[in-house]
Amino acid sequence: MSNCPSCSQSIKIEDFHFGTLFTCPNCQNVFFIGWDGQPEVASQEVTFSPSTSPEMTPQAMDFITPLNSPPMNEEPILDQPKKEDFSDVLEFANSVEDNGVITYNLTIKGIDLSHLHEQIVEALSDPKFNWQVAEMMSKIQNGTLVLESLSPAKTVVLVQRLKYLPVEIQWRQNVLTN
Repeated sequence: MSNCPSCSQSIKIEDFHFGTLFTCPNCQNVFFIGWDGQPEVASQEVTFSPSTSPEMTPQAMDFITPLNSPPMNEEPILDQPKKEDFSDVLEFANSVEDNGVITYNLTIKGIDLSHLHEQIVEALSDPKFNWQVAEMMSKIQNGTLVLESLSPAKTVVLVQRLKYLPVEIQWRQNVLTN
């Protein structure tokens, strides 16, 4: 039990009131309850009177409706940026892996449970990979899947998809030299 700092009436302060604003049920005064459970009063009361309140002038409101804005019924004319054509990047990423200078062999170990098998199939099934997933999954031996000659782009995307699964991931970089 404590007393209201405004009306001095007895008030019941529960644990869940600590650190919050509290409204006195007797006088409706609002005050802060400290973490120690005691009412806290501001050391200085702040009040605004018409003479001290900030003035609301049209200049203060300019940020709401800029002077150079078009009328509400007109659409603003914006220069639309050209959409970039990334078809060459997409073509490179989806190219046959054997043609690259750098390829990766990716080994995924620990595919022993059916739910892991399903999650691996899901990770491999992206149409952007352009892979024969059933054929790839048929190569699993003793819970280990070895994917050979992957492009760097596909390797990165696949490892990002698999990194949170409870499997062991290893890779080896292959570099073609002349």
